[in-house]
Amino acid sequence: MSETTEPTPPANPGIDALVEVLDRTVASADIQNLLFQRLVTSGDVIPSRIPAPLNITEIGGYLNLLESLGETETRSQMIASVLGVSGPLPAAGLPAGPVLFFSAITNHRPDGPAQPSIPTEIKARSDLIAGLTAALATIADKGCSVPLLGAPAGLPPVGSTIDDDGVLTAIGRQIRVVPAAALVDPDTDPVAVARPDAGGDLRVVARQLDIGAPNAGDVVAADWVAFTCDAAACTESTAQRTFLDVEPILATAGWHHPTPTAPVTIGDQGRWDRFTNITGLVAGETSLGEELRQLYTDTQIAASAVRDRLTHVWDGEKFTSTA
Repeated sequence: MSETTEPTPPANPGIDALVEVLDRTVASADIQNLLFQRLVTSGDVIPSRIPAPLNITEIGGYLNLLESLGETETRSQMIASVLGVSGPLPAAGLPAGPVLFFSAITNHRPDGPAQPSIPTEIKARSDLIAGLTAALATIADKGCSVPLLGAPAGLPPVGSTIDDDGVLTAIGRQIRVVPAAALVDPDTDPVAVARPDAGGDLRVVARQLDIGAPNAGDVVAADWVAFTCDAAACTESTAQRTFLDVEPILATAGWHHPTPTAPVTIGDQGRWDRFTNITGLVAGETSLGEELRQLYTDTQIAASAVRDRLTHVWDGEKFTSTA
């Protein structure tokens, strides 16, 4: 007697094509899984294993059975299937991971001695990336460059030290200008720490490098007092320089920093290079744990140097213990 085998269900070209598109275009594995589950639970991707109900009485019997078993979600999905609409997904099917992520954007890498140390790309937080990208494009359109250091590859491990700046960097809220891009020679460096000779505070400026840029004419030469530093000291020099004040451009995208203090030596530059974005942080309410969980999994946080600081609350300047 010959063996019989179950017939192979006919292929569904439409579903096959949709699965292929999802696999190619959706980068997040969690979102892929969610979409695949929606396909499986909301259509005929998997053929029914029981005969189709013959009348409303049989449908009611199935519904009563599911209700008696406490399968309320499955019951709701069955009703949705009968009506031909998308039903609710089980809670277990929803992604439990972070809702934000770090994405790479192209960095400014001007010619010069500092170029080899400048990353070709930097990581930026997904909800802040649009503004930062627009600000860098505006600076480039004026013929200037601001090479940056972005978010780290991950959280520092347990046992390592992390200061307040490091916490802000870890949650994607602080970026740095590459230190080697300034303070060596303001007439050749792409970036300088300077103030107008006519008076005013120190600020971070970018030297115009490309006079053929689309909006290069917006940058006008003026007398600037700029710093040059070495291992022993920092000195000031005054000259006519074509500098762009980049602080208002970055501030438009939410990136601010305090007025720079005068650098002392090349090894003691102060904090002129740090820009912080605190949009959305509520003093006295937003906790570090909330911020971390938007970007990292519980496993990553538990293995990090900040795991004991989750209850620290934003005070307007830093995350601090309320105890």
